[in-house]
Parts: sequence; C-alpha cells; structure tokens
Amino acid sequence: MATRTFVQASALSRRIWSPCRGSCRRAWKMGKMAFRLRVGKTASAPFGTALFVSGDKAQSRAFVVEPDLAFDDVLRDADALQKNLRSRCLELSACTLVGLPEQWRQYKEKKRLLASLNDEKAAVADRMKTLARSTKKSREDAEEADALRRRGKEVRELVKTVTKRLWQIEEELIPSLLSLPNGLHAETPTGGFQIVLQLGEKVRMQFKPKKHTEVGKLTGTLSFAAVGPSAYYLRGSTASLEQTLIQYFTGQLLKQNFVALSSPDMFKSAVVEGCGVDWQDPREVLTINMTNQHDAENPLHLIGTSVMSFCAQLTRTVVPESALPIKYFTTGRHYSAAALDGGRSAAEPSLLNTLQSTTVDVFGAAKDAGQSESLFSEFSRIVASLYSALALPCQTVLVPASSLNRAEMLRMELQLHLPGHNRYVRAGHVSLYGDYISKRLMMRCADDTGRAHRRYLYVVHGTVLSVPCLIASIMENFQRSDGSFGAPAILREMQAK
Repeated sequence: MATRTFVQASALSRRIWSPCRGSCRRAWKMGKMAFRLRVGKTASAPFGTALFVSGDKAQSRAFVVEPDLAFDDVLRDADALQKNLRSRCLELSACTLVGLPEQWRQYKEKKRLLASLNDEKAAVADRMKTLARSTKKSREDAEEADALRRRGKEVRELVKTVTKRLWQIEEELIPSLLSLPNGLHAETPTGGFQIVLQLGEKVRMQFKPKKHTEVGKLTGTLSFAAVGPSAYYLRGSTASLEQTLIQYFTGQLLKQNFVALSSPDMFKSAVVEGCGVDWQDPREVLTINMTNQHDAENPLHLIGTSVMSFCAQLTRTVVPESALPIKYFTTGRHYSAAALDGGRSAAEPSLLNTLQSTTVDVFGAAKDAGQSESLFSEFSRIVASLYSALALPCQTVLVPASSLNRAEMLRMELQLHLPGHNRYVRAGHVSLYGDYISKRLMMRCADDTGRAHRRYLYVVHGTVLSVPCLIASIMENFQRSDGSFGAPAILREMQAK
C-alpha cells in the first residue's frame, strides 16, 4: 500500500518519515550540528532588525543587504500612515508615530552634515599634501599649514561626534521605519472579506456529510500520528491522489509558460524580515536554535515554499528589463508555525491545520506597478480556472487589511467549501507586494546594458495548491453514503493513464 507520511519535527531534532512506496522508516538527524526548532517563547533578540546594521556594529556583524531607506513619501502623510496602521490593526503608539518624522528629519540632517564634514576633511588633507610638495615654502604657506592642521583636528573631532550621534539615531529609528507596513491597494477591503467570484454549487447530499477525518478513518486512507494532531499519514488512494494533484497543477502551470525552480527549506533572518515576517516571533516562524554562538546570532528559519523561496534567489540581483515579467513556480514542503501552535490546542486532528504540507507556489516579478497588477490578475484567473476544472464548490474573495501580512498590499484568496464542516476554508491565494520587498532585499531591474535606469522589481506571489486542504475538500465533497469517496473526473482521467 502506498503511504505518505508527514510528522512534525520533535524536540529530539529527528524526523521520521515513510516514502510513498515501501514501509521502511528512517530516523534522520540534520547534520552534526545540534539544533532544535524554537517553538516556545522567543528570547530577546540581540539586534532590532536583521536588515540593517548600524555603523558601530558593522565590524562585528555580517550583513546581507543594504535596504533602501527612502521613507520621505511614507512619513510625509501622517494621516494616511495612521489610517493604514489602524486598518491593519497594527499597534504603534501615538507618541512614536508623531516622533518618527522628526527623527527622520534629524537623521537626514546628520547624514548631510557628516557628508559635508567628510568633504571638508578630504579637502584639508589634499591642501596639506599640496603644501607639503611645494619646494619653496613661504611664511604664508607655513601659517596656512598650521591653520589647516588645527582645522583638520577640529573636523575630525566633529566627524566622531556627529557619527556617534548618527549611530544612536539609527538604532532608534531604522528598525521602526523598516517595520512599517506596505501601503494598501485601493481594492483592499477595510471591513470584512469581499466575495469576488463564486464557482460551482454546494454539494447537496441525501445523507449527513461526514468530515474528512471520519471518511479517512472509515476508508483507511488517512490517519494521524501520536506525536500531535498536525502530523498525518496519507495512505493508499489519498497518497496516490497527492501525486496526481501535483502533476495536474504543475502541468497546467508549465502550459502557462511558468518556469520551475527548486527552492530551499531554510532562510536567513534578513530574507524573512525583508518579506514582511517577524523572524523573532515564534508564532510566525520556526527558528533553528544553533549551539554555536556565531550561528545563534545569524539563525536559520524553517519555512519551506513561500514568497521567500523566490526572493532569496533574487536578493542582491539585477534582472534585465527585457526578461520581465518573469513567472516562476516551485513545489515543496511548507512549514507553518501557526499550525503547530494551533495544532496543540485543536479539538481534533485535521488536514486543515497541519504543520507540514506539500504546496505549489507561483511568483512573478515586473518592471512597474502596472505590469505587476496585470500579473496579479493573470495569476488570479489561473487559480480560479484550475479549481473550476475540478468541479469543487469554491469562491474567490479579497482579504481585508486586518488579515494582510505587513508586506502585502492586496490579497485574493480561493476558498473551498467543505460540506462536512459546512464552511469555506482557504486553499490558495495570490498576493500583490509592489516594490516593498525589493527595496529591502535589493531586487532590481535595469536595461540590457545593466547600468542605466535601475529600478526595483514589483512582486506578485501566490500558493495555488495546498495538498492537505484540497484532499480534505475532495474527501468531503465526493464522499458517498457508504463512507467511501471518489475524485474529480479530470483527476480520474489522469490516474487512468
């Protein structure tokens, strides 16, 4: 019998898994480095942000990127910023909000003053060299040299003082600025979810529909591990169904001219933060606790397929404008810290709150806002058409601002109806990010010479398939009165070949 196993990583740093074929189990330790998944309360981070390193720490700490710190437009309209924060239900004290523009003004003023002092220091040094090379030194030259030495000493002291103050402002200001959310798209609802499109009719059954967990137990195709309610086994027809679903979605994406990429499971803190996720919050990410001090200060985060899968590859790169827009997809595991926390308190095991799931994600990069919005519309249509072909009752909705990630401007969700639960659940989504991520991770485009008109990429990302959720929907919508279940016609045709 084919078996597919997903078991959450334990405190012993092991993962037990079974391949699709055969019953051999293997315990695997991830290298010789001792580490654990950090799932409890996080300790105080040694640095406020992973994206920016202030000058006094630059020599002791490695940094990956130099984020764009152009916040004039964001801070110019305080009312719009406050409305954005309020719509997203983000907390920022009124005192902090009022103080940010003044701190930003001081920061820019100190930067200009420091640049001016450094220019003067260089000019004094150049003049001193000129006087030193002179073969005939007059009395006036000697007096000028003395004055230049005094002024040079004064300038150097001023540089030290201004630099120290600039570093202090940076430590207070830059983390707050980098944590500000993206602007909201005009179509983003500020209330509840807004239904855009409804596809298919809800299934009407002559019997009381069962939940997928009950169907799986009756058919022997789904079971859950003792390690927790988010660890599950797909057996027999559900294991086969997983492979068919992956083939269906990836095959359709290839027909739509998407390019397949292979992506890592772990990411550095800078990439995670650059994509709008708080890497210090254990409710958002699973962090690897390293025993080595250097690695502990530069942790890795277990996330898997996500927007980071693509942005990590494009960090600090320049894409030729002629190659845009680009459309990628990847297939792999996604790890959810929220599912792990929620799974512990779940009343019953379910495929709807799994820690580890197989997903297919799509990504697009564009040269400007107009091209990225076209990609967003295209991706949304593709997702809707893929699920419509499966003859499952579903709907697309626009997500309210309060449910968006900090980096998102707009998100469309595709939700499937589960008759056993009598509710809709999210199966996929498409998100619009603008140039928010690119400004933080140095993702840019340029003309074909690679030199002129460098601009930041505009990003679109989405999840078109979450295997556990879709299998749960198929089991509930195609269940029969005897407890068995079928599958959509298009998938049956693929399995028959």
